[in-house]
Amino acid sequence: MDDIPGAADVPATNEPPPGPAEEFPLRLVSLALPTQGSSFFSNYEVFIAERRLPRGQAQLIKLVYTFLPYQKRLSEYIQSNARVYTLRVTRDATCDESLMQMTWSDTGGDDSMFPGADRNSKLPCYRTSAEDYQRALSRTQ
Repeated sequence: MDDIPGAADVPATNEPPPGPAEEFPLRLVSLALPTQGSSFFSNYEVFIAERRLPRGQAQLIKLVYTFLPYQKRLSEYIQSNARVYTLRVTRDATCDESLMQMTWSDTGGDDSMFPGADRNSKLPCYRTSAEDYQRALSRTQ
């Protein structure tokens, strides 16, 4: 996993890193990094999400979702990327990456889904867990 950008910054447990947690509305845009699952350790998925800001503005962010082997992947929950959830997240500046780094593959970059976005500026990284996502789902039902 050393060849995956930002992989060294993925948490070793399902617990969020220390720091203030905050809640804000966001919409999942794209799965940026699907990973092989482990049956013994926590797993993660990396998404590009859109954070809703005041006055109708939006900001692209990197969202790292951690889950245990018996919990569902976030990608299994998502049926439409149009839905907005208010999620509890923790900011983690150690895993910030640019849009180009997140969308780059062996065949070349594909950031065509994000017209007008600065592909070289760093996206702020936030972490959430399966438990936090479950809480958000139960609030919207």
